[in-house]
Amino acid sequence: AVVSTQSTGGLLNLDIEGDKDFFNVRKLFTVEDLFENKVHLGHSIGCWNPDNRKYLLGSRNGIHLIDLANTEQHLWRALNVVSHVAARGGNVVLLNDRDEQFNSKIPGEMRWYLYHGGFSEKYFKRLNADLVVCSSVMCSKSQKMLEYCNKNLIPTIGILDSDGDPTNLTYVVPGNDDTTDSLVFYHKLFNNAIRRAQFVAHQLMLKSVEDKTNREETHR
Repeated sequence: AVVSTQSTGGLLNLDIEGDKDFFNVRKLFTVEDLFENKVHLGHSIGCWNPDNRKYLLGSRNGIHLIDLANTEQHLWRALNVVSHVAARGGNVVLLNDRDEQFNSKIPGEMRWYLYHGGFSEKYFKRLNADLVVCSSVMCSKSQKMLEYCNKNLIPTIGILDSDGDPTNLTYVVPGNDDTTDSLVFYHKLFNNAIRRAQFVAHQLMLKSVEDKTNREETHR
């Protein structure tokens, strides 16, 4: 499929197959990475959303366990969506409504993707988001923004813990949304996917310009 991306040189056609792992997102993580970063840990069995039953493996010591094989498939899809939006020059907003203690653990080069603070429709319009990735689905401010996205047809990706509400999410990623390890892991993953896609798009742009120049020289 031929798509377009916004670049410094204007609109550029890129030959990207949307139904394939064009950006090799499957190589960005393993199931072992998910386990080591505590992605499998849900909430207590008394605090859950029955709508998320299909994402759960069972429980242990009163805690729901999230099925990492399921998470793997959903996370691949989410990273693929992010990559295609980023490659086309789209604006991806990574929404987090956690406290500053968490935000301070995010590497500096990733913080420009973060939105932290109260929801403002006016401010959000200025962000001009093409896709919103939310790692704090159940926070009240995040819910307001996700509702806004749903009403305005802005696609969303959300980390969905065992107690999460998937109502306003376009794509869900079943996983722990509470621990610092898991949250920093998600942010690094999506950041890496965005950077990789932008790099690939830039390389394709350079190749397209080079091919065009060679064709023009051949016909002189």
